[in-house]
Amino acid sequence: MRIDVNKLVKLNRMAKEGAENVANNLSEMLGVDVEMKITKIEFVDLRDVPEAIGEQEVIGVYLMFNGLPSGYLIVLFPTSSAKKIANLLLQEIEENNGDGDGFTEMDISAIGEVGNIITSSFIDGWANLFKTEINISTP
Repeated sequence: MRIDVNKLVKLNRMAKEGAENVANNLSEMLGVDVEMKITKIEFVDLRDVPEAIGEQEVIGVYLMFNGLPSGYLIVLFPTSSAKKIANLLLQEIEENNGDGDGFTEMDISAIGEVGNIITSSFIDGWANLFKTEINISTP
């Protein structure tokens, strides 16, 4: 699929606006101030993702979307940020949610849910921009 350069500029702007919307939604949901920064948007072949990530330790949420456009979307969090996200979401749960360095199943589920919120916001924006329907898989 070819994407017009002007639409790519819009996509970049939408990413920044989407980040603000996601941060606002998460702030309301969690009752704390949330800041979200989009550090990079990159279009790469799925097989080239490990090279694009490099040596940085990250936790990712991966999903597939179908429509026009179609492909895969990966949201990556530095591991320290992912742990903070999980702790914030799970702080009300009395069960130990893994305060150590590792990630529990509940941590992973919480991070997946935040990734789902983020990706859904972006894909909905893309669908509106391209005036099309895009179906999203579960993370």
